[in-house]
Amino acid sequence: MRKKYIAVMVSILTSLNMILYSKVYAVEQKVVIMDTLSQQSNVTRITGTDCYDIGIKVSQKGWTTSDNVILAGSADFPDALSGTALGIKLNAPILFTDPNGIASNTLNEIVRLKAKKVYILGGTGAVSQAVEDSIKGQGLSVERLWGQDRFGTALAVGKKVQGLTGAKTAFIANAYNYPDALSSSTFAGQTGSPILLTDAGTLNEQSKQALRDWGITNVYVLGGTGVVSANIENELKDMGISLTRLGGLDRYETSQKIVKNFDSSLDKFTIVTGKDFHNALVASVYAEKIDHPLVLEDNDCSQTVKGLVKDKDLLIVGDFIVDSTTPTEPIVDEPGHSGNHIRQQILTGNLGFVDYDSNGSGLILNPYGANGDDKFTELGFTVGSGNRDMSLSIFRSSPEVDQKIKTILNMILPTQGDKLYSILDTAGLKTQTVELDGRIITIRVESYGLIVDFGPVK
Repeated sequence: MRKKYIAVMVSILTSLNMILYSKVYAVEQKVVIMDTLSQQSNVTRITGTDCYDIGIKVSQKGWTTSDNVILAGSADFPDALSGTALGIKLNAPILFTDPNGIASNTLNEIVRLKAKKVYILGGTGAVSQAVEDSIKGQGLSVERLWGQDRFGTALAVGKKVQGLTGAKTAFIANAYNYPDALSSSTFAGQTGSPILLTDAGTLNEQSKQALRDWGITNVYVLGGTGVVSANIENELKDMGISLTRLGGLDRYETSQKIVKNFDSSLDKFTIVTGKDFHNALVASVYAEKIDHPLVLEDNDCSQTVKGLVKDKDLLIVGDFIVDSTTPTEPIVDEPGHSGNHIRQQILTGNLGFVDYDSNGSGLILNPYGANGDDKFTELGFTVGSGNRDMSLSIFRSSPEVDQKIKTILNMILPTQGDKLYSILDTAGLKTQTVELDGRIITIRVESYGLIVDFGPVK
C-alpha cells in the first residue's frame, strides 16, 4: 500500500450506503490433487470459464434432452443446496444464473435441452422476476420453490422431493456453510431424501415441523458437533427419530465419511473443490447419474484424504493443476480464491482497476488511471504472502465505489462476502479480527482509511 494516500474520515467509510445486490463474478475453481493423478488414464475433466459455463458444460456432457431444468442464483449457496436432491429425482441438470438476468448461453442451453419446465430455487432476491420472465418468454413453464429465508426455501424444495418419493429419511446440515450438504447430495438424491437446514445450536423450527409433517423416522446429521450440535441430536431423539452422524475433523474427512457410509465400492468419484460451492452443485446430479459420488479435495488436504482417490476412476469438475517443477507435489495455490486469482478477476472484471507498481501485485481504482494523483485513489488491492494473502484498502466512499467493494468481497468470500460488507458498514467500526469462509480477516481502521487484510483459506 502506498503511503501517500489522502486521509479520509473513518465515519465516511463506515457508512457505505448499503445496496441490495451487486453482481458476483464467479471465479474459476481449481481442484489441486497429487501429480500421480495426472498420469491416470481414467480421468475425465469438465471445466469452463466460470460457474455458468461449467454448469453448461456439465449439462452438455450428461444430457441430450431433459424435460426439467433446475435454475439457481449464483450469488449464494443456501437456496441451491437442497436443489441437488430434486435435480437427481427429476434427472434434471442444475444451471446457475446471475440473479438480475439470465445470460444468453444459459438460456440457449435450456432451449437445447428441449426443456418443458424450469424449477427456480429461491425468491426474487436470489433469482429475479426478470429471469423468470425471460424463461417464460421461451414458452416454458416455471415453478419457483422458495420461502421467506433459507430454511423456508429448503423446506419448499424438500416438500417437492418428499412428495415425489415419500421418503422417511432426511439429511440435516448447517444452514450457514455448504461443504457437508454438498458431500451428501448424491446420496440424498439416490434415496429421494430431502435436505433440511438448521442453526448450529438448536434445530430450526421450520425444519422440525417438516420432520413431523412428513413422518420422517431417520435422519443423517452432517458434520461434527461444531456445525450441528449434540443438542440437536437430543432434540431429534426426543422426537422419536433415529439418527446417524456423519462428521470428521474437517470438510474433507466429513466428505469421505459420507461416501464410505453409502458406497462400499470406493472405486470411482467426482472430485470438486471444497472451498467453493458452484462446481459441486452443478456436478451433483451428473455425479449420481454416472454413479461417481462427490468427494471434496484441495491442495491442503491430508495425504490420507488424497489417498482415497488415487488410481481410481475420476470425474474432475473444475481445473486440475499440478506443479511441473516439483511433480511429486501439488501446486501451492488455493483454488479460485488466492490473492493472485482475485487480482486477475478484479483486473479483468470491468471494475476500472489498473496496475500501479512494477512487480504487478498492486491495483488501484483511480478515475485518472495509474498516473492519477494519489488523493483521487478510491480503492487499492495488493497481493501478499504468508499470513496475508491479500489486502483491500478503502480510501473513499460513494454508491459506485461501495458497489465495487461488495463485488470484490463476494469474489474473495464465496458465501460470506455480504456479511463482511455489513461489518464494514457498522457505525463506529473498530479495528478487529474475524473469521469468515475459512479466512482470518483483520480489519484495520487507520487515520487514512480502512484496510482489510485476508489470510489464506484454511
